[in-house]
Amino acid sequence: MSTNPITVNPVQKFRALLPSGSRTFGIIASVNATNNTSTITLQNGDRLVVKGSDHAASDRVLIVDGEIRQKVPTLPFTNITMF
Repeated sequence: MSTNPITVNPVQKFRALLPSGSRTFGIIASVNATNNTSTITLQNGDRLVVKGSDHAASDRVLIVDGEIRQKVPTLPFTNITMF
């Protein structure tokens, strides 16, 4: 969906500020330097193979569109379910 830069619609202006693409966090389970990929363990336990082998196993990383973008700090995590 393209947005008109001169629009007065506040929802479209807000959407234009948000980053595009999928983003997630995970912990590197293993690194395969020969094909430049890493296996990531997500918070729900699923595993994902992504591009990038510049980080070490057990590093927490940001994944954007299937590629490791950067290392991120380990912060406390709280899961809240609201009804």
